[in-house]
Amino acid sequence: MFTKKPIPSGGVNFLRRSLESERLTPPKKRNSRWVKWTACLVVFCILAIVMFSHRVIVSSTENIFRSRESGILTQIKNIFTKSKDDIAGAADNRINILILGIGGPEHEGPNLTDTIIIASIEPSTPQGGKAALISVPRDMYGKSENLGSAKINSFYALGQERENLGGEYMKQVIEEMFDLPIHYFIRIDFNGF
Repeated sequence: MFTKKPIPSGGVNFLRRSLESERLTPPKKRNSRWVKWTACLVVFCILAIVMFSHRVIVSSTENIFRSRESGILTQIKNIFTKSKDDIAGAADNRINILILGIGGPEHEGPNLTDTIIIASIEPSTPQGGKAALISVPRDMYGKSENLGSAKINSFYALGQERENLGGEYMKQVIEEMFDLPIHYFIRIDFNGF
């Protein structure tokens, strides 16, 4: 069963490696081509993301500042930088702002208000001002003495079609429905994002 091998002179040296195990094998080459392509792809993706983000930010900023002489940012700044006597509603310690969100020209029903929010600000509180937001359902029916009755989200579109006064129409309807004076309104469409 077992074959007997002769023991070399001097005995067996268990600390010495065999010659076969001492042969050096060349180190495995990494696939450098794969690594280079992966690195290039990662760099390309990062550059594409940076360039796209920059373009979105620049176009959004251009749209905001290009809209009319006094754009939305200027109007908001004016509300908070004017003296207290110049701000509508400040004497009553309540400033109400109607925020209207519309789809814009590229959307079906471009002037229908998809979002209607009343922002009510109490400027003279010790903490620097309190604010409350009230969301008005867009499918709620509204009634106005001058405009008749319809879904509330259509009054802005009616005002724009008739006299280009959609915001004023919406202010009037909200004031009549909620018995709340609306001092300012803001209209935002998808170009504002």
